[in-house]
Amino acid sequence: MAQLKDLIPQIPKDELAILRNLNSKLDESNLTEATAKEAAQAVKTIIQNWKTWSKYTVAAMLLIPNISNALETYSPETLNAVKTEISGEKPGKTKGNPRAAKTEDFSKTFASGQFEITDKKVILDKVNNLKKWISKNRTKPFKLVINASESQVPNPEEFGRGELAQARGEALKVYLDDLGATDIEIKTLIGKIPWNPKKGENHPDYTKDQFVKVSIIIDTESICNLDKKSKEGEQGNSADDYRTYDEYLSGNGDITLHTGTIPDRLVILDENDRINYDTGYVATDKTDVASGYQEWYYVPIYVLKLTKLVNNKTAMGSKIQYIDMTNVKSFEDLKNKMLKVPGQNKDKSDNIDKALEELELMYNKGVKKFVSYQVGTNDLKVEFMNDKGDSKVQVFSPVGKTGFDLTGQCVRK
Repeated sequence: MAQLKDLIPQIPKDELAILRNLNSKLDESNLTEATAKEAAQAVKTIIQNWKTWSKYTVAAMLLIPNISNALETYSPETLNAVKTEISGEKPGKTKGNPRAAKTEDFSKTFASGQFEITDKKVILDKVNNLKKWISKNRTKPFKLVINASESQVPNPEEFGRGELAQARGEALKVYLDDLGATDIEIKTLIGKIPWNPKKGENHPDYTKDQFVKVSIIIDTESICNLDKKSKEGEQGNSADDYRTYDEYLSGNGDITLHTGTIPDRLVILDENDRINYDTGYVATDKTDVASGYQEWYYVPIYVLKLTKLVNNKTAMGSKIQYIDMTNVKSFEDLKNKMLKVPGQNKDKSDNIDKALEELELMYNKGVKKFVSYQVGTNDLKVEFMNDKGDSKVQVFSPVGKTGFDLTGQCVRK
């Protein structure tokens, strides 16, 4: 187990205050009749809430004598539960869960009672779908799992229980060998509905248990283990739609995003790559003297880059914001929309001047939608919930040499 001094910096401030309060109330050297009720309430607080606290707080409880001794005396079952939790989850080393990132259904490529593949074109098309997904995601090492299920309809004489499903899995495995998986596993399943000849082999009770599916399985990172993922001075690559972070996560909790003065965008996707949450482009800090763009609310260089990407996936979606064009009758009006104080642009910069020239050219050519972003939001806390279908986190960084921090905080159940 880690030492207490190593855990304290990782404990959220509000939970650290709770720990210190508990430690004080459970101090045996100060225990009197007057403080006994406070001590009992402190133990009750632990019993009711420890599952919602971070892994660092829970681990620290075992290393604080006043707290661990009180639990051993008044609630040994809670102490044992905490020990079990920590023994299976070392702080800083929390693993996520293996999850199916992509699944293809091959069921219709096998005739009833047969294991020979009847339609190779369908097989090749579905294998190609898997191959495209792997190429697109360039994900961490993955394995393939073939889930082959048979019902309790009697198999042909040459197949024992589960052997037909295994034979189908083996026949399909041949087509998957060159996809680059670290392993290909065949899992055979047997349906639970007993065979009834009166229903017949094509009854829905049985056909629903007759399937062959292939899943791409990856080891996800737990949100509990998302400890300050930082990107400094990195612009995304256009070939990857300017993504600078693209990871599957597991668990339930919050993700905190800090972007600084250069806007980035965070989206949360479900397992089908549909957007469940989108921050739009966000600059969590306002421009100041240190940024060099203190006069600008929306920095022209950033507006120009994002507007050029307006038809790219990077800048598409309902959460993308645009400069309010109300009462904009000239480029000077548009420029004033970007300034903190309209008409006040004293500082000269080659980068700013060039960006303004391009923006003016776009405006004169009839462009009426210029992408903006949220400014000075402070760090954003975004909910991530596997229970609600959240699967992946992406960050888009198309503007300059940006930097951002992501941190995670899990919610225990």
